[in-house]
Amino acid sequence: MIRQFSIRLLCCLFVCLSYSCSQTDEQTTYPSLITEFAELYADADGNICQMRPDRKPTYYLASPLRGYHPHTEYRAACTYAFSGNDSTTVRIYGLERVIVLQDSTQQSYPGTDPLQVVSLWDGGDFINLHLSVKTQSGTQHWGYRMDSIRITAQQKRIAYLTLYHNQNNDPLSYSEKVYASLPKNSLKAVIESGDSICLQINTFAGKNSWKFVY
Repeated sequence: MIRQFSIRLLCCLFVCLSYSCSQTDEQTTYPSLITEFAELYADADGNICQMRPDRKPTYYLASPLRGYHPHTEYRAACTYAFSGNDSTTVRIYGLERVIVLQDSTQQSYPGTDPLQVVSLWDGGDFINLHLSVKTQSGTQHWGYRMDSIRITAQQKRIAYLTLYHNQNNDPLSYSEKVYASLPKNSLKAVIESGDSICLQINTFAGKNSWKFVY
């Protein structure tokens, strides 16, 4: 009798635990996370209270990010989710730095050390890059070089650029991702709406180029 009672008790406990776990799984919900490049704005107190993802409106942060430089604009790969049913307020779950590429045409070093291109895309005001570099946690240098401006038969300009990447003697030890953005408005002195940008990058497989509309 004792053995049979013990078996029945164990069976009851198993059923209860199974029911409890299934109830927990059904009740647990996770937010739908979105990862996008975005502009972040710090106010006079160094608090970031809003962000604007590429090609989207400005969102307000449910919880401000504190400790940043006052009146400063940052660019980052933001992982976020909307706060409840509010389509104007979001919660930030992760931030990764995005390098904003500056004109490095006058740099004496050629700056075409190879890397791997994971993806490139048009972010509206920016050309966005997801890259993979070889590193040993050293400092590498980034930018872009203006190579030439050509005019097509249709009287449209094409700005030919090269990604500036200086390995800076950082050993090729392990792969590390790099996010970068090239601001299109940095080219407004030489091209205008309807013109094109051709960006060349030296990869481990050779030189490749990508074309974007300005």
